[in-house]
Amino acid sequence: MRWGDPDNRAALLSLEQLYIGEGDHTALAGLYDQAANVFRDAGARVALLVARGRLLEQQDDAEALRSVCTATLALDPKNAWALAALERLALATDDAGLLTDVDARAAEVVAEAEIVAVHLTRLGDSLRDKNPAAAASAYKRALERTPDSLAAIRGLSQTAALLGDVATMVDAARREAAWRKDDTKAADLLV
Repeated sequence: MRWGDPDNRAALLSLEQLYIGEGDHTALAGLYDQAANVFRDAGARVALLVARGRLLEQQDDAEALRSVCTATLALDPKNAWALAALERLALATDDAGLLTDVDARAAEVVAEAEIVAVHLTRLGDSLRDKNPAAAASAYKRALERTPDSLAAIRGLSQTAALLGDVATMVDAARREAAWRKDDTKAADLLV
């Protein structure tokens, strides 16, 4: 490759430092887009996409950010930055569909039981009215990871009531009673 070649990797990397030094975010974003198409290594492409996405977060370009996060997750389905960026975007734009997608993805790739339970509980909350059976499954999976999650317990209870699942309603009431550690209130829950 020659230096004047627009696909010259060394030139692209040199320009990155120049644009960073000048604070030229527009040129830097274009450079990251170009470099992501030039580099063949998936890890390098993911790194470039993440860098581009971080710039987009500062520029409040929601659609471009969503596109970059989607491209990142296509290359690296467990990419923590892309999942977190999509979650922030979904919460900021009140996009329930995107948040449901993020919660479903995160529940499959995050390692920490408590964080997985939060995603599964929120997934159950978003599915409760549309698909109560799927919501119940999400709440049960959350409770497998954190048995004392009151939000998951209550979500499971409400979903079981929608489904008319008496056994699950009793199980949820017992779980909440154990969580409360109050026999009187526990009895009230079972009545």
